[in-house]
Amino acid sequence: MEQDIDGKATDFALAWSIGLGAPFTFMTTLEREYKSDIFGERAILLGGVHGIVEFLFRHYQAAGMTPEEAFVHSTESVTDPILRTISCSGIKGLCESLPEKDKAVFRRAYGAAYAPSYEIHYENYSEVASGNEIRSVILSDERMKKIPMGKIDGTTKWKVGEKVRAARVAGKGDAAIPLDPFTAGVYAASMMAQIDLLAERGHAYSEIVNESVIEAVDSLNPFMHYKGVAFMVDNCSITARLGARKWAPRYDYLLTQQAEPLWAGGKGESEAVWTRFLDHPVHEALAAAASMRPSVDIAVRGLVSSAARDAFQEFGHREPAGRTAADRRSSTRFVQPTDVLPSNSIFGARSAKPTNAAGKAVISLAPEEAAAAFDVRLGETGKGGIAGRADGTIVDADSESFTHPRGEGWQRPCSHPWWHRSASCSRRRR
Repeated sequence: MEQDIDGKATDFALAWSIGLGAPFTFMTTLEREYKSDIFGERAILLGGVHGIVEFLFRHYQAAGMTPEEAFVHSTESVTDPILRTISCSGIKGLCESLPEKDKAVFRRAYGAAYAPSYEIHYENYSEVASGNEIRSVILSDERMKKIPMGKIDGTTKWKVGEKVRAARVAGKGDAAIPLDPFTAGVYAASMMAQIDLLAERGHAYSEIVNESVIEAVDSLNPFMHYKGVAFMVDNCSITARLGARKWAPRYDYLLTQQAEPLWAGGKGESEAVWTRFLDHPVHEALAAAASMRPSVDIAVRGLVSSAARDAFQEFGHREPAGRTAADRRSSTRFVQPTDVLPSNSIFGARSAKPTNAAGKAVISLAPEEAAAAFDVRLGETGKGGIAGRADGTIVDADSESFTHPRGEGWQRPCSHPWWHRSASCSRRRR
């Protein structure tokens, strides 16, 4: 709340939040939100994670890995098992999930990466709070009329990533992606350093968790798993795209110049840093957020018919006017899950399809439309999509009958290999 002239501002804000279907609502002010948001996208959400995976890729190649192995350990490890574990179990749970020998690697990597991560976060936040970052975005307007933003996925690393993703799509990838303890330690250190800085600057933990963890693991970083770093960054606002390009090299540089020498010298252990990590209050805040986590996560993508777009609109997505088939092929769209769709809803009337005894509307699509419309993976199937029947059972995406995704058949176990938090993505499409 920035102003509350009649004592009702909080009630109005909460009403809007509930009406929009947001699973999380936190108190903030316009000033604090502006600072944490502009800073966050330059840090762990976009720019920071880009710099981290660039650093890690070179680290693993220097250790003797092939380019493909280095990409898997540096990038795929972040965007699949690390994100999934943090989303379900928190940052502390990420460490606790490791075998004992890997916990020692995590601890030393965390200690080596924390200080340089905090340093660059501090510089980043100060530039945002002073107004310098927004000033640079405004100044870029004239420059970009002559010099457009360049590509950020044309290097060897990201070309290797295209091959790795192709192998994953072919059914060879997700189950084999390791949770690398060094990668996990570096990523967690940067995330925790960001959390510490925001707490020191007076931000509430609910806001900190959203801007440092939830949006990273459940909203933005998964885009990189799907189609690479450019797909993650360049689906965001111009402000975010400029900031990510500006700050990613700084994160990469400080990790290379400060964290890598510590690790190479057998150092990195810090009892004080590790004790703060174990006892950090953010773990309790993350547990509270996890208790309110939606039970369903659905990613929608592909070229679809007007009937399927009707379904998207009912789920909360509004197709922009003038959107072409090519646009739809290259985009990922998200829907908002709730519990059960009433049988008399707009969706039921529009599709003219029956409902089951539980009141769930059923949509029937041709198999090719179904495969294009839904990309929901549960368990270890790794297939293009699966859906719930009207009776609540799970079927492959080439089935004609689909339970509406708001129905009870769409419960997602935390063990599945790939997901998006649809609520976060639909709330903020940066």
